[in-house]
Formats: sequence, structure tokens, C-alpha cells
Amino acid sequence: MDDGFAFRSGQLDRAAQLRATDAARRDVRAKAHVFWRGKLLIAGDSRPVLAALDHPALVECRDTPAFIGLTPDGPRFAADLTLWEPREDAETIGQFTDASNQV
Repeated sequence: MDDGFAFRSGQLDRAAQLRATDAARRDVRAKAHVFWRGKLLIAGDSRPVLAALDHPALVECRDTPAFIGLTPDGPRFAADLTLWEPREDAETIGQFTDASNQV
């Protein structure tokens, strides 16, 4: 299981030779680390959330997910969902909060 392997020092193969091709994007193991307003999306166990490149949430990306390199588990990308806004109604208001302040 990929547990944020790409963020450990020296553990990511930058694979510069793949940047000018679409090969990494076509790999069925390709996944994206998801960022929202500069913050990495993490699960309840503090592991980075990885989304398949065809995940519906990635439709909200401002730009095409950027290839960041290879891990033993496959190609990794970074996807920015900065433009996404959580939907809130009477039942969900306040459930999605980000109390942190980024400077």
C-alpha cells in the first residue's frame, strides 16, 4: 500500500524522460496526490489520499495533473483542486471546515 512514498526524501524517481510523453498518464497504476488551496488531502489515518487520474473529482482541477515521478507502486501526479468549493446545505453546513491559516 502506498503510504505517501512519494514524499519521503530520495524515494521518488523524477523520471524526466517520461515528462515529454503520455506514457505515465496511460499507466493503470497512475494516481494523483490531491491538493486543495495548497494543502495535501489526507485520510483519517494521516496518509495522503491518492486518486485515480479518471476520478470524477479531478474534473474540478484548474490544470491537468502534473507528473511528479515514479514510485514502486506506479506513476504519481499532483492535482490541484483549488477551484473546488464544498457543497453545503442545512444538513452538511460546517461539516467541511479548514480552520488552519496558511501564510
